Amino acid sequence: MTALAPLLFAGVLGFLALACLLPNTALHRRWTLIVLMTAPVGLALCSLIVFIAYAVGGAKGPWLSLLTAYALSAILLLRWLRCGEFPALPSLSRQAGLKACQTLAASLKEPRTLLAALIFLASLGLALWGLSVLCHIFLSGAVWNAYGGWDPKFIWHVKAKFFFRDPAQWAGMFSPLISWTHPDYPLLIPGSIAWGWNWFGKEWLLWPALVNLVYGLAGPAMVFWHFHDEKATATGMAAAGYVMLMSVYAFWFYEQYVDIPLAFWIGGATILLMKSLRDREPRLLVLTGFFAGMTAWTKLEGVFFNGWMFLTVLAVWILPRHTSGSSTKKTACLAYLGGVALPILIFMIMKIGFAPHGEYWGSGRQLGDYLTDLLRDPVKTKTILIAYYHYSFGPSHWNYLWQFFLMAGAVRLVCCRFKDWPSYGWIAALIPVLMQAGYFIIFHISPYEVHMQIETAMARLLLQSCLPAVIFIFETFRIPDLIKQNASSN
Repeated sequence: MTALAPLLFAGVLGFLALACLLPNTALHRRWTLIVLMTAPVGLALCSLIVFIAYAVGGAKGPWLSLLTAYALSAILLLRWLRCGEFPALPSLSRQAGLKACQTLAASLKEPRTLLAALIFLASLGLALWGLSVLCHIFLSGAVWNAYGGWDPKFIWHVKAKFFFRDPAQWAGMFSPLISWTHPDYPLLIPGSIAWGWNWFGKEWLLWPALVNLVYGLAGPAMVFWHFHDEKATATGMAAAGYVMLMSVYAFWFYEQYVDIPLAFWIGGATILLMKSLRDREPRLLVLTGFFAGMTAWTKLEGVFFNGWMFLTVLAVWILPRHTSGSSTKKTACLAYLGGVALPILIFMIMKIGFAPHGEYWGSGRQLGDYLTDLLRDPVKTKTILIAYYHYSFGPSHWNYLWQFFLMAGAVRLVCCRFKDWPSYGWIAALIPVLMQAGYFIIFHISPYEVHMQIETAMARLLLQSCLPAVIFIFETFRIPDLIKQNASSN
């Protein structure tokens, strides 16, 4: 239990933050969301606190970060207690249990309900199978290679060691002399690791693996919650199981690459944006903005995602279909900007104040240089397009994700007049397209040789947008809610 203490505290911090942020919202499964997201949100807040404490206190950063986290938790606890809203516990009486069993037994006599039960059990089996396979792969690898692959060892853990080993010289992590660590990279994972090491007072070997385990399981959990809140629990379990059984997801999860946490934040921001628009819930837009902002605090690709996300939000509000009044749109805009402000502000402080140099921003290249790289090399363009085709549709380790994605898009275009899908579902299709269009440009202007860049990054860049693609696919081919249909027909 002592080994889990920093994670438990981060979970408490995340729970209190979410409970204070989302009181009395229209979500059907609000407390499920809060419970599932406590650990990743809490660790994210701890990583932000670590950076702020070191930036302000220098050598006093370790104890200042712990003190700040304690104080913030106390403030959030007092606010939560004052609002007086607590989750309702289900009744566990014997009579209620017997009545529920009798109702279930009677309903199973209906063929439609029996079929729904079988579908539910099959989806549950798929989810449990995926979870067991994913955890087995990760934990078996963590036993002999606790620090993961090359990037975790020589980028993220090196930065965490700057935080822990010499707090007075922590800013040395931004030195261009150690260029292989990408000095201007954001600090979600290093901050999360340093949080636990500061708590223990030592570099506990398994803590980085535990941090990555939390973020790796959070992505499928977010997918499940989306459909669970839409009252399509069987679809949610099937979708989560599908993600966990993708070999490419399991591999980079096992290697502890930061693309897995980035995929979680991207998928979470997309899901929360769709939910906030469907339920017309401005408070959920604050959390949407926070998730979007955390992508920039996770990896530099998150900066581009925030640009695409802002354009998507802007497109939603100028569409004729979005009929909210101007005051409502203003409130929603302020809510989103309020959520994205904190992580983006801290990222800007890091980038401008500590790491002004970089491979793109701060590289010294001008706009004309980028345009030249983008427009005057047709051979590179052809190479990138062929690579996209090969990496998306060639290997089987995607479980045919991108084939299903194109199929879902075609079905929606052909059948849009005959079937009503959930509103704003197009956002889940648009985000992967925009992101890969952006990466198509990045491959052109990258300072690295294109073949090397494709071999080392293409699969991970596709992975970052996989969760919105899964949402789009399973919303298109959603498992029918046979129990609900049967109840309404009676």
